[in-house]
Amino acid sequence: MEDIQTGICAERTAFFKMMPDEREIKTIVAVYKDKVIPPCGICREIMYDMSEKNLENT
Repeated sequence: MEDIQTGICAERTAFFKMMPDEREIKTIVAVYKDKVIPPCGICREIMYDMSEKNLENT
């Protein structure tokens, strides 16, 4: 069974609020407890669709 996300995370909400005015993400940080975590696959795909430059800093 695959792990499927059905909700919308805070990062995706931020992406959608940025569009269509901005396409390049300046800074985005996801934190869980005391650890910085990388964006999930869905968020990476959205970041890439917005601008290929967005994946240079992940």
